[in-house]
Amino acid sequence: MGFAAACVLGGSPTPGGATAPRESAPSQHKSGSRRRRCLQYNAGPSQERVVVEQRIEEITRANLAFYAAFESLDMLQMDKVWAHLEYVTCIHPGWSLRSDWPAVRDSWVLIFNNTFSMKFELSDVQIQVAGDLGWVICTEHLTSRQDDQPVETRVLATNLFERIGDEWLMIHHHGSPVMG
Repeated sequence: MGFAAACVLGGSPTPGGATAPRESAPSQHKSGSRRRRCLQYNAGPSQERVVVEQRIEEITRANLAFYAAFESLDMLQMDKVWAHLEYVTCIHPGWSLRSDWPAVRDSWVLIFNNTFSMKFELSDVQIQVAGDLGWVICTEHLTSRQDDQPVETRVLATNLFERIGDEWLMIHHHGSPVMG
């Protein structure tokens, strides 16, 4: 399967012929944030492009499920979006590497137990797929409450998903604080 990329969240990538657009004008997402839309393909059979577009949509849904679980502060929802495997990893901003599902899960429990609320707005979203791996790179605009005062931060995130059976499950999350 050839290389594919999509720089969109909040809408379907536009199906294209052999000359799919590399970039188009920003689109307005229903949340009000602006998102850039683009597709990149190697020339290849039409069926291959359809499969790639379908996988990009699936990865988009998996990524949205991750952020819904994150915002809910519900460990049962977070359990559903992660692969429960020994090679999963997670790096929260300012934290050391967590490896293996029990350690990754414990990090989420700690965050959820010490946070009253979280709200995400995503920007600069890029989605890429190669075979049974897909990844999302984005900027998280995060508003959280750990006491009475809201705290706003920006985090550059990479979310890596693996297609296991018929679902895309997270195998890596890395968040780095954006300074300035």
